[in-house]
Amino acid sequence: MKKLMLFVLCLIFIYPNVNAALIQGTVYDISLNKLENVILVINTEPEQKLVLMDSNYSLNLPKGSYNIKAFYYENRILEASSEQEISVASEGNYTLDLILFPSLEEEDILFNQSNFEFQEDIGFEKKVPTLFLIAVGLAVVLFIIFKFKKMKEE
Repeated sequence: MKKLMLFVLCLIFIYPNVNAALIQGTVYDISLNKLENVILVINTEPEQKLVLMDSNYSLNLPKGSYNIKAFYYENRILEASSEQEISVASEGNYTLDLILFPSLEEEDILFNQSNFEFQEDIGFEKKVPTLFLIAVGLAVVLFIIFKFKKMKEE
């Protein structure tokens, strides 16, 4: 009986008292196709960086708030990325699939290198003050003419 009690006590002390959650999931592109060779960055202390050879991942995270970023590169060009804020409040197993959206980085670079010159739109908004001044001026002129005619008739 003593050996059984000792064994149970050992099991209690060996059982890890971990307050962590298991976060697992799959990484997809915008068309919901699984992506391979994705870089996953988690802002833990120290920061974790994982290269997912297949599209699945699994993380043990203690309670707290985290920022998970995923990057997919093709020929050293960022093709898609995603950023997800999560909050771990209790232990357990959770599924968090990540969907990566196409990157606009290349388009931004091309746009900044281009020599586009934008002409200001000269629309109705710009003409309103001018039309208003013309109408007021015309009203003043008509008023003066009307008064002048009335004075002549008297």
